[in-house]
Amino acid sequence: MTITRRATIREILDRIRPFVIFKRQQVERGLGLLERLPPPLEPLGFLEVCRAVDSFASLNFSKHRTVTTATVAAAWRSMGVLVPVTTDPQGETSATAVGLNLLPE
Repeated sequence: MTITRRATIREILDRIRPFVIFKRQQVERGLGLLERLPPPLEPLGFLEVCRAVDSFASLNFSKHRTVTTATVAAAWRSMGVLVPVTTDPQGETSATAVGLNLLPE
């Protein structure tokens, strides 16, 4: 059985939280991620949530995970959604809304 409803996941994590010892960091980060869902509809906010998911995933070993912040950003760059900011000395990226629709169809 797979549990996918956010409210159910939050309830389970809240209930087991006092008893978790070895996976406490996963429980805390999982609850933090649930607070950020659904992700923002603008690209940079979405990538911020992707980074948080990457951080959470780094706590566990997964040989099947293929979608990361880097793959999302690369796909968006190829579509012209993320473009470098030429005036930014740190080379940060900025988002344009060109060709992007994060709303479910």
